Amino acid sequence: MARSHLAGLRPLVGDGSKDSYNVSRRSELVDHGKEGALDGLFSALGGKWTTSRALAQTITDALVAKLGVKAPGCATATAPLPGGRFDRFEEMVRGYQKTWPGISSLRHLAHMLGARLPEALRGARLTDLATLGPSGDTAAQIAFALREEMALTLEDMVMRRTGIGQFGRPGAGVLEKVAGLMAAQLGWNQEKQLREIASLDPIYRTAA
Repeated sequence: MARSHLAGLRPLVGDGSKDSYNVSRRSELVDHGKEGALDGLFSALGGKWTTSRALAQTITDALVAKLGVKAPGCATATAPLPGGRFDRFEEMVRGYQKTWPGISSLRHLAHMLGARLPEALRGARLTDLATLGPSGDTAAQIAFALREEMALTLEDMVMRRTGIGQFGRPGAGVLEKVAGLMAAQLGWNQEKQLREIASLDPIYRTAA
């Protein structure tokens, strides 16, 4: 039986290094039309999280110029990321600690949500702020991701909306807890919850 797999590939800009881990993360936008290939085909190479917005602006500006259209200037250099409307992180945390004293997960929540933390705490009970595992994430974050970030699958919740799945496969109790919280909001039955938990199996399967 034929098998097929999907893989996310991250093309890096070659610098002669034989070890891909140490290859420079500098970015480059290639216009293949200038190389005699398909006109209008571009490749974005390299980059990293901290420079992704600059690369996005380079891409946007290049495509606008290529299409010959008028468009507002790219605003990514001045537009804060969601939760990024604060001046100094430590000052923000101290303010939160004065407003919500005694919450042990407060710093973690601030790291994850920034200026959106008050939204996540709205209506939260003390039990919603207990950590769910080694990632430090809480039930309050689950509720927030469902309410404000359109999380619809367990994989999305543990792999992207939170860090729950980033420390190896979460324990059965944690997954059941998260799936149960999502089920209450999304109307999942028990069978659906089990399917969502099973959907994580391929992510943590290692090749022999």
